[in-house]
Amino acid sequence: MRTWPQIITVFAFFIDKVNLQRRDPFEEVPRCFTTADEELNYKRYKLCEEHILREYRIFNGDFNAEDEQLASEYPRMIANLLGVDLDRIEWLKSDIEEKRKMAEAQDEELDKLSKEKDDILKANKDIDAKILEIEKSIETDTTKTREDLEDVNKAIEKLPALKKELDEHIAKLEVEIKAQPCTVEELENLKKEIDVLNNKIDIKAAKVKHAREIKEEYDLKLDEERITNRDMVIKWNMSLMKVIIKMPNLNQLLLPENGFHSKSYFEQLEEMLQMKDTVERQLIADISATKAQLQENIDMKRELKTSIAGKQAEIQKMRQEIETVTKEVEHYELEIDTIKNKQSKMEDELQQKLWELSNSSKLKELKATCDALTEKRNMLEIKRKKTGEKILATFIEVYDIMRKKIEMMVKVGNELEDSVHAATAAVVQKQEKKLQVCRALKEIQVRLTQLQKDDKDSKT
Repeated sequence: MRTWPQIITVFAFFIDKVNLQRRDPFEEVPRCFTTADEELNYKRYKLCEEHILREYRIFNGDFNAEDEQLASEYPRMIANLLGVDLDRIEWLKSDIEEKRKMAEAQDEELDKLSKEKDDILKANKDIDAKILEIEKSIETDTTKTREDLEDVNKAIEKLPALKKELDEHIAKLEVEIKAQPCTVEELENLKKEIDVLNNKIDIKAAKVKHAREIKEEYDLKLDEERITNRDMVIKWNMSLMKVIIKMPNLNQLLLPENGFHSKSYFEQLEEMLQMKDTVERQLIADISATKAQLQENIDMKRELKTSIAGKQAEIQKMRQEIETVTKEVEHYELEIDTIKNKQSKMEDELQQKLWELSNSSKLKELKATCDALTEKRNMLEIKRKKTGEKILATFIEVYDIMRKKIEMMVKVGNELEDSVHAATAAVVQKQEKKLQVCRALKEIQVRLTQLQKDDKDSKT
């Protein structure tokens, strides 16, 4: 908030002060200070007054390089005088700004970590569900394939014996056919038996072919599931790479990208899941601690804002007090001018009265005038009876006033010495009042200096 109006008001006060008094307000104060505070206040006043006059010259454009240099060094001079470490204050300001930026960075980092955590948890749930689904599918397909393979293997194992038995039976039938004459019916029966046997052989061959097709189909499915698992593991490892850069201890959660069909891989996957749960709990604890620290920083920031608002209210109140005191000072200066004018007029009137009363012929004329007025009054009383009471009463009243004033002027000649002494006492009393006003002005100036110092300290 700009404070130029208040500063210009202070400048106007000091300019009027210099023009009216043309002297140091501490001129009557001895330079032998009894305490260090008095010496400090005097130095602070002198430094402040010089700075204000210098700022006013700079404001009006009537300045030189030395004024600019001294004006720029004024805060440090005041700080050195008061024993304030400006470098420490600047360091605290920069430290507060760094902590504020750090808090903002932590907020952003916390948001990123929360989002990454949500993504990781979501990916973990998908992976867990997919793993369970794959395990169930693998178990079901493995059991079914194992049963089919056992049936096929059993059938394959029986085929050589069956073929051998059929070959022997065919050879036997051929021998019997050669040895014994066969009728047409027997040949037909033999053909039918051969057809039946061929059908059985075709059925067994079809079963073997179907079993091989089933095995190839399940092998293909296993290869697809293995590729899917490998892609999921690679995706999991890639999602951990960003986190591992910031948290190297999570390197233990990386999964192998081969050997998915082995039992040891599933055991290792169980260990990884347990380790993942441990890391998640640790992350949740770290995030909670970070949130607590962040909340503490937010509370501290809120307290600092409240303190700053209170200081600003105090500064505003002090500025209002400065304006009030400035107006009071202006009023006191006007009263001083009025007192000076009245004193000058009173001295002129006293000298005029002394000069008038020093002429004795004037007193005789006044007495003659008094006698004439008395005779005139008697005549007016006679006329009053004729012209009426109201009009003559007015003239009589005027006559009485004039007579009283003349008698008072005669008394002034006799009481001149007492009046002079009384006037001198009044002048002395007024001078004492002026001195009190000057002292009050001095106290106001000290108070203004203190208020300006407090204002600058609060701004600092």
